[in-house]
Amino acid sequence: MSEAAAMTLPHLWRLDDDVVPVHTHDDREILVRRGPDGATEVYGGDREASDDACRRLGSDTALGMAAQALGEDSAGGRVSRRAVLGGLAALGALGAVSARPRYAVAATPGAAPGRTPAATRAVARDVLVVIFLRGAADGLQILAPVDDPAYRRARPGLGLTPDVVLPAAPGFGFHPAMAPLMPLWRAGEFAVVHAVGHPDATRSHFSAQMDMERAAPVGVRSGWLGRHLAATSRDTGLLRAVTLGDRATLSASGGFPTASLESLESFDIAGWEGYRRSIDATIRGMYARAGGSLARDADRTFAAVATLARSRSAPSRASAYPNDPFGRGMAEIARMVRSGAPVEAACLDHRGDWDLHRPHGTPSEEWGPMRRLVDSLARGIAAFRTDLGPLWSRTTVVTLTEFGRRLAENSAGGTDHGHGGLMLLAGGNVAGGRVHGRWPGLAPSALDDGDLAVANDYRDVVGEILTRRLATPNLAAVFPGHRYRPLGVVR
Repeated sequence: MSEAAAMTLPHLWRLDDDVVPVHTHDDREILVRRGPDGATEVYGGDREASDDACRRLGSDTALGMAAQALGEDSAGGRVSRRAVLGGLAALGALGAVSARPRYAVAATPGAAPGRTPAATRAVARDVLVVIFLRGAADGLQILAPVDDPAYRRARPGLGLTPDVVLPAAPGFGFHPAMAPLMPLWRAGEFAVVHAVGHPDATRSHFSAQMDMERAAPVGVRSGWLGRHLAATSRDTGLLRAVTLGDRATLSASGGFPTASLESLESFDIAGWEGYRRSIDATIRGMYARAGGSLARDADRTFAAVATLARSRSAPSRASAYPNDPFGRGMAEIARMVRSGAPVEAACLDHRGDWDLHRPHGTPSEEWGPMRRLVDSLARGIAAFRTDLGPLWSRTTVVTLTEFGRRLAENSAGGTDHGHGGLMLLAGGNVAGGRVHGRWPGLAPSALDDGDLAVANDYRDVVGEILTRRLATPNLAAVFPGHRYRPLGVVR
């Protein structure tokens, strides 16, 4: 956003505000500000657009959000209007040509640039891959409680039947499109947590996604993954966490910049190869003379570009992946991991259109919306496992979605915004072949206002991965105010 554009919204830029782009169902982009008190304001290109956006958010029809914190404020680790504009200008001047590359930045007092001491780096940690199913996936279709008569009564046209599902735990069956993951289920490398989510989630995509990615009280200006990274190392390298996409994910904000990229090939310094050396030298000199955070960010960017240039030599094995943005993103993550790039966490969205208020299509309908989404997700994870080979033993994949869907199908044959959702876990050290956590059932007395209840807190699932597989030393700093109860999802 330009300085002139920012000046038209003088009350938008406050020290403690979140400023979030939100994509609506008609593909327009609006801005949402949420202050430390939780109050939300929506801004569009004009008053009519702004009012329409407010109505959309108020009726829970906004598709979801792609959030980030840009720039840094050295005094307190919070995002300011000045730092946002400065961060955008700095990135543009560097000329990185990844499609709309972004940093997620929030300064941590005392955080120093540079590599981690060898003793700290020696701690064995998995690579964590976080897949966000934007739009609220219907967990009751991905893993259906087919033996429950309440499920069949609530979904007479939509519900899966025992004869079409793939066998899972007693009483449950997987959607047929989950077939690519069944070998991992049988091998004990794929597991599910049902009736899971944020215990205080609303039915608003925007609010629920933001709350899940922050996983902390409103006044905390960082994401859970960023706090984990800050707690485990003082390394501020740009590639410790990467987002495959056009914006760094909110969950990775906090402590230092993280990179976002569309592909390994696109993340580079712009310019004709014949002038590459002189362009690099000129840019390095400019930022070195500027000093301070600008010089540090330039050094990080050049280091990341050089590292990813080496990663590009790892051949792509993308043929087994689904031919969609999710599949291509998973293939790029695999290339980075196989190349030895210092990536500790990788985030990407599976957007598709999980917000299925309309008919899902039958399980056998090849182009049915639900089958297409589930097939892409399952094939992407299965191909990723094959691609990594022996590196799978130190990799953990987890999916998140902002909330589940209503138990009862709607009049259109789809499902509306609900509560309890579903998480998938895969990896060489996942306690697989099981449905973890407590299943509250679908009896009327067990429902939460007509929804599957949240019987399992997603922070317990993620917290167990961070503690047992990523060596987080202080989980209370990652999930402030949360009392951790592990579920046994990883070994």
